Amino acid sequence: MILLFMVLGGLPAKMLYRAWRGQRLKQGAIPTIGANGFIVRRELIDEIGIGEYMFDVDMVAAMVRRGHDRFAKVKISIVHLYGNGLRVFARKQLRRIRDFSFYSSLGMRSYPWSGCLNMGVLRFIVSCLLLLPLVYQATKGYRRVPDSAWLLHVPACYVTLAVYMVGFLEGKVRPREQERFRWTQ
Repeated sequence: MILLFMVLGGLPAKMLYRAWRGQRLKQGAIPTIGANGFIVRRELIDEIGIGEYMFDVDMVAAMVRRGHDRFAKVKISIVHLYGNGLRVFARKQLRRIRDFSFYSSLGMRSYPWSGCLNMGVLRFIVSCLLLLPLVYQATKGYRRVPDSAWLLHVPACYVTLAVYMVGFLEGKVRPREQERFRWTQ
């Protein structure tokens, strides 16, 4: 079950709790919301001034800083079509890290990633080096949701590690925006 977050800034608490179980976010570790399925009032977008691109976690952090901290999690099942193979997956991961490095170098990213990612990144790297944690995660996931897609968990983690390492180093030397000419899924 995937949790989607919807921003309901400005709705009365009574209405919020009738429809969904509400959650108040605090400054600090903001969960990744995701641009797909993210609903927010137009007035809040105008108030925050997102610019040409919307970075979900940056926007949510800015909203919480301004006191718009009431969110709702909606539990629904969705199928997320990310790509049709590891090559497409790697290409999208490279786009993600390049864009992150590029927009960070321009000062367009506002969420303080450096303060909260260190342990998570370290845990991910160690899991990849040891392999067993990845196999355990895939096995546990398969037991919960029996789907052959869990066979891709380990390769996807290694692709992510390799691409992010290359993209991170590239971003330190020469940050650049991912080319989007003829970009397809």
